[in-house]
Amino acid sequence: MLAAALVGALLVGGGVWLGTSLTDGDGGGESYEDAESSTGVGEEVGEEGVFPPVEPVPKEPGPSSPGTRWTAHKERELSAEVSVPASYTEVVRDPANPIVEYSEPGGRVLLRLTKPARAPAKNALAWADQERREYEDPPYDAVTTSMSPTSFHDQGAALLDATYKEGEGKAGSTVTREMRLMIVTDAGEAYELMVRMPKGVAEHEKRGTALFKAARDRLKVDTGATSSG
Repeated sequence: MLAAALVGALLVGGGVWLGTSLTDGDGGGESYEDAESSTGVGEEVGEEGVFPPVEPVPKEPGPSSPGTRWTAHKERELSAEVSVPASYTEVVRDPANPIVEYSEPGGRVLLRLTKPARAPAKNALAWADQERREYEDPPYDAVTTSMSPTSFHDQGAALLDATYKEGEGKAGSTVTREMRLMIVTDAGEAYELMVRMPKGVAEHEKRGTALFKAARDRLKVDTGATSSG
């Protein structure tokens, strides 16, 4: 799966939406309130995660701060416009897929936008369920997922939240959280916005969830953009 292949570059179960309340970017009304997983697995997994020493907090304000400066990137190959904090840098660009990924200073929180050549499923919810099942196989371990239908500017969309370990439960394996928005437009175009962050580290998870919400609110797809950067 692409998420496994692009580590430096990448709601159904009892997943955890922590650190933020997400509301549909176009006023759809659904929210994800802070809550513990119904299974408790997500919280247990977070406690087991082992991470290198935490880097100093970036001088740039976090994504939820009113003082954060944002940069809009017009992505020609994706026919989209994605916005990230000005401190983020591009770390991956693959026009052939196409994919673009941006990272915060230190590389702990990543944002990726993908546009498949064609919609992987008939609708966004089916696509999200298809991706959810990918987490059931190696190298993923101790997985929790949560999935929900939503909308994006009146287009069909779905939210997928996954927490997992890699390394088949071996001591020292890290815990990762991925928050993903899948969109399938009326014209049959598919887009995925994904934010990856360490799970169980409050500072990083707070920044990651805030980034996901803010980037989702600013995302424009099917724009016919003619330049990138």
